[in-house]
Parts: sequence; C-alpha cells; structure tokens
Amino acid sequence: AVVGLTGGATYLTPAAAWSAHVTQPQAAGVSVAIWLLCYLLPHTSAWIATLGLLAASAFLSLYVAAAAAAAVVGFYFFPQAMLLLLAFAAWALFLLAVPKICVFLTEFCTLAYFFPKGGPFGHVVLLCLLIAYDSPVLLLPFSAFLTLLWLYPRVTLAVVALAVCLLLLPLLRSAKARLLLLLESPYGAGTAPDRVRSGEAAVELVLSGAGSGEKGAQTHYDVLNSHRAAPPSELKSCYRRMALLL
Repeated sequence: AVVGLTGGATYLTPAAAWSAHVTQPQAAGVSVAIWLLCYLLPHTSAWIATLGLLAASAFLSLYVAAAAAAAVVGFYFFPQAMLLLLAFAAWALFLLAVPKICVFLTEFCTLAYFFPKGGPFGHVVLLCLLIAYDSPVLLLPFSAFLTLLWLYPRVTLAVVALAVCLLLLPLLRSAKARLLLLLESPYGAGTAPDRVRSGEAAVELVLSGAGSGEKGAQTHYDVLNSHRAAPPSELKSCYRRMALLL
C-alpha cells in the first residue's frame, strides 16, 4: 500500500498542483525515504502514521479524535476482536446500502469457504446457464469452457483475466487521461479578469468588497485580481503585480 501510494504520487507529480514547489526527483527521493523507514522501522513508521492520523482527526473534531484513539487502543490490546467488529460493521453498512448484492456476496463467500472449488464453479455454471437460456447455441462453447475450467482452473482463469485486461485497456487509458486533465485544472478553465494597471485601481479593487464568492463576497482570488482556476505560477505573478501596485 505504501509503495503504491508513494509511487502513484511520484508518477503524478508533474501534472499535480504541487509540481511548482516539488519536482519529480524530489518526490521520488521522499518516496524512497518513506520506503526505507517502513522497511527498517515498521513499528515506528506505523506509530508515526497513527499519531499523524490522530492529529489530523483532532484538528477536524475532538469527538473523531477520541473515537480514533479508542480504536487504536482496542486494536493494540484486542486485535482479533477489533478486526471482527470492524468486518461486521463493514458488512452491516454494505447490507444497508446494497442489500441484494451483499446477500449474494455473502452466500458466494460462504460457499467458497466451505467448498473452495465446487462453490465458485457452481456459480459459474449457473451464470452460463442463465446466459444460454435464450440462446441454446451457446451451450456447446460454454460446456467446453466449463470443462477446461474444472480440469485446468488456473490456466483457464489466467486466459480469461488476460482477455478482460485487453478489453479494459482502452478504458484505463481514457481514465488516466481524464485524471491527468483533472489534476492539471481541477477547477476548470476559468476566465481571467481584466488586469489592473494602476495603483488607484488596485486600491479600489481591494477596498470594494465585491467579488465572486458566495453572495458576491470578496475572495482572496479577487484581491489578487485573479481567478480560482489559475495555476500557481499565474497566482504568484498576480501577487507580485498587486504588491507592486499597492
């Protein structure tokens, strides 16, 4: 999890908002330092992460921080019981949110636990029968597939997984492009206001109180004579210009 998170953050650094302050080599160095800390001092790094989360939750709400502290103490003294309670709570929330899918997955996992091979295979057989109910011509290829799945489950599942990955590859590329576009401009394109060119106009803009915020309130973007979608470099330029004019 740590390698995936830090690796993803390093990969997305050139398109992220913090790229103006942190370069990709610097992000890679920080990621390597975090990896070494987690590898050499696993317990210390876990406690640092826990204390950081507690501090963040305390900043948000004292009640959330108290609940998080109680959970940490419970996990420290009763790890198995707390994991069971956490799993039951997650299952109950899932049941309330999507009951039909939760019941199906519960039944599937129960059969797979007691019948590791027969339970999943029986569900695949039922799925093939449902698909071939209106198209009997599919019974023959489904029979061959089920035979291969029963005799050579790993090879058959590997071929199916490869086919699914090939089908999902264009979708993943499109999602990556959309994610990079979102990181580049999270607030959209935006429209820059007319540039202030004199000190009197800058003072009038700052003291006017009218802006683009809620109910026409002035925001810090209005004070800088900029807009919310402006990149960091443009905001710095607006700050320097307004500082010189004022």
